[in-house]
Amino acid sequence: MKRQKLKYLFPALLILFSAIPFAYGAEGVSFITKNQLKKDLGNPNVAILDVRTHHDWTTSNWKVKGAVRRSPKNPAQWMNKYSKNQKIVLYCA
Repeated sequence: MKRQKLKYLFPALLILFSAIPFAYGAEGVSFITKNQLKKDLGNPNVAILDVRTHHDWTTSNWKVKGAVRRSPKNPAQWMNKYSKNQKIVLYCA
């Protein structure tokens, strides 16, 4: 069952990361695979942010271990909490 849920994570990450450069004009945004994300779990220099809507987050049966939920509606409220030297991973589903 867990493997089945993870197979949906990668497409969601791919969609999110492909949209970010267009939405914010960000340079240097890169894509990662679920295996690369697994290697970063527990790394204090990596911030994993779950940017699903509140409803989607609360009704979900799965979450990435160590991820912090942040509202996608107002990133200005939380984006300064993270260092520019930190690797920041955003995901949604």
